[in-house]
Amino acid sequence: QAKRPQDYHQFFDEWSEHDIATMVRRDRNHPSIIMWSIGNEIAERADEPTGEIIARKLIATIHKYDTSRATTAAVNSFWDRRDFSWEKDSERAFRNLDVSGYNYQWKEYEKQQVKIQKLEDFVNKNLVRASTTKRAQSKRKQLEKMDRLERPEGEEKGPHFKFHANKESGNVVLKVTDAAIGYDSKVISNPITFELRKHHAMAIVGPNGIGKSTLLKSILGNIPFIHGSATFGTNVQTGYYDQEQQNLHDKKTVLNEIWDDHPNMLEKDVRSLLGSFLFVGDDVKKVVHNLSGGEKARLTLTKLALQEDNFLMLDEPTNHLDIDSKEVLESALIDFEGTILFVSHDRYFINQVADTVLEITPEGSNLYLGNYDYYLEKKAELEAIEAAKEAEQSQDDQQVSKTSQKQLNYKKSKELQKQQRKLQRLVDDAESEMERLEELKANIEQEMTLPDNFNDPQKMDTLHTKLSKATNDLNEAESKWTELSLELEELQ
Repeated sequence: QAKRPQDYHQFFDEWSEHDIATMVRRDRNHPSIIMWSIGNEIAERADEPTGEIIARKLIATIHKYDTSRATTAAVNSFWDRRDFSWEKDSERAFRNLDVSGYNYQWKEYEKQQVKIQKLEDFVNKNLVRASTTKRAQSKRKQLEKMDRLERPEGEEKGPHFKFHANKESGNVVLKVTDAAIGYDSKVISNPITFELRKHHAMAIVGPNGIGKSTLLKSILGNIPFIHGSATFGTNVQTGYYDQEQQNLHDKKTVLNEIWDDHPNMLEKDVRSLLGSFLFVGDDVKKVVHNLSGGEKARLTLTKLALQEDNFLMLDEPTNHLDIDSKEVLESALIDFEGTILFVSHDRYFINQVADTVLEITPEGSNLYLGNYDYYLEKKAELEAIEAAKEAEQSQDDQQVSKTSQKQLNYKKSKELQKQQRKLQRLVDDAESEMERLEELKANIEQEMTLPDNFNDPQKMDTLHTKLSKATNDLNEAESKWTELSLELEELQ
C-alpha cells in the first residue's frame, strides 16, 4: 500500500521548483499520490484565490519533469474532477480517481503480457504449417517490433493464500470407468477411463466443445453420465471451483458470503481472510452482483480455501484473474498437499501445476504422464508414427495397380483442386474478418485510454461490453480460421 504523502506539506509552503522536482522523481510511479496532495492543498486554501494558481504551478512543474501517460492521466482526471469535496473525504476521492500510476503501469504491463502470450502461442502453433506460415511470420514480426514494457517495480499488491487439507484421503482418490459424457443421450466423448491417485494434479485438455467441464460436472453428479461411473476413494473431501460461480449469492455482501457459511468465525478473522484475497476496507460491503469477474473469482477461491478439502476440482480457475493472482494461485496449488483435477486453457498454468494430462477426444480419453509440454511432445511422436504408417500403406497401394491408380488420381486431383480453391477463399475471408476485428478491438482499447472515457463509468461499461464482444468475436474468428487452414493444409 502506497504511503500517505503527509511529508509533502513541507513543499507547499515554499513551492520551490527543486523540491517539487524531488517529489516527482521520488514518486513518479504514484502520480495519484501527487494529485491527492494537490487536492488537500486546495482544500486547505479553499478561500484563497491563490489556491488554484498554486495547483496549476505545481502541475506545470510536474509535467516538466514527468510527461508519462500515467501522470498525464492523473493530471487530466484531477482537473476533470476538481469539484470533489476534498476537505470532506479527500482519501476517498483519491481512491475514486483510480488513476494510481503504479496500478496503471501494472494494468498496461499485464495487458501487454496477455497479448505477447497470445501472439507467441499463435506463432508456435502455426509457423510450421504451410497454409498458416505467412500469417505466423507476420505475427512474429509484430512481436519483434513490440516495445515491451518492463515489469513495474515497487510495492506489489497481490493476494496471498494457501490451500490446506484437514485430513488425508486414501491412495486412490477417483476412478472413472467406461464413462460416456454428453447431453440428452447425445454422446460427445466415449469411453473415458482413468484413475487419479493421491498427491497428483491432473489437467483435462481437449478441443472446445468436447465436454471437459461436462466431465467435471458428471463426476460430481450434477450431470449424469450417459453410461459408466465415477467412484471416489476413502476419506475424499471434494471442493469444486465453478467457472460460472454459481455458488455465489448475488444479493449478499462479500462479508456475508463468507460469514454466513462460517458463522462461528469472528468478524475480524473474516475480514483478515478477505484481506488476503484483496478485499479490504469497504470492499467487504460490496454486493456480489456488483463485483467484477476478477473479484468474483477471488471470492470463490476464498470460499474454496476455507473448506479445507483434500481433493480440488477446478473448472477454468485462471479466468478473470490478473497475472499476479494467477501466479499466487499457481504457487498455492503447487504447495497443496492434496489432489487436483482441473480444466484450463492456460498452457503455462497447466505446465506449472499438472503432473498428468488427460486428453478428451470424441473417441474417449488418453492419459499422458507429464505436463503439457510432455503431452504435446508425445502426441507429436504418435502422429508422426501414424503418418509414416499411412505413407507406407499408400506407397504399397500405389504399387499394386499403377495404371488404375493414375486414372483415379486424375479424377481425385480435379476434385481436390476444386475443394482447395473453395477452402482458400474461405481462409482468405476468415483472415480478413480477423484483421477487421483486431482493428476494432485496438480502436476500442484506444478509446478506453481517453480521459473523457475512463473518467465516465457509463462510457467505460459500454466500452468494456464492446471490448468483450470484439474479443469473443475475434477468438471465434481465429478458431474458424485455424480450422479452415488445417483443413486446407490436409488437402495440399
